[in-house]
Amino acid sequence: MSSKLLLSGPPGTGKTTFARALCNSLQAPLVVTSVSTWLQGGHLSDVIARMARTFAEALALAPAILFIDEIDGIGKRQPAEREYADYWNAVVNKALELLDGAVKSEGLVIVGARPDDIDEALKRSGRLETHIEIPKPDVAALSEIFAHHLGEDIAVLLAGASGEADTANEAQAENPVIATQDDGLPDDADEGADAHMERDDTQKGART
Repeated sequence: MSSKLLLSGPPGTGKTTFARALCNSLQAPLVVTSVSTWLQGGHLSDVIARMARTFAEALALAPAILFIDEIDGIGKRQPAEREYADYWNAVVNKALELLDGAVKSEGLVIVGARPDDIDEALKRSGRLETHIEIPKPDVAALSEIFAHHLGEDIAVLLAGASGEADTANEAQAENPVIATQDDGLPDDADEGADAHMERDDTQKGART
């Protein structure tokens, strides 16, 4: 089984929740970080040190799960002539070093999220090699999610919603006036408009 996973999917589809569920299933501690945390201010040496420190902290808790959000923030290695190429190439190379086994990672499951545009080398065998897509849930999946979190309460909510709909239908049946009017005006407004049109027709007839 691969211990290095790459999660993708639209925002809000539960990538962090996936990592927490994996943590609960394996009964292992979860270490959460993000590339934006690594890149916060400071010089290149500070960024490299934060990256190494995160892996060291996770390894100290092994067996553990390390969740790296916004991993696309690492970017790609750049041609030497590009501005700031040395900076970004060093960041990518350090990530490769931490992922490819050059650093002991036994007992550590690494999960990266949001791989929109990352260096292909990060996805090669031995690194983040297993790609899992988490799509938006369909109606059936949403029903299961609600049922899981609400439990027996979902039956109460459905019964309440059904009762409110029945009450509204009964009220409309007993009071036809509630029905929507085509012009959106109250009855007295319609009568006033009809009377005005009749006066206009009478005046036109008198002039002719």
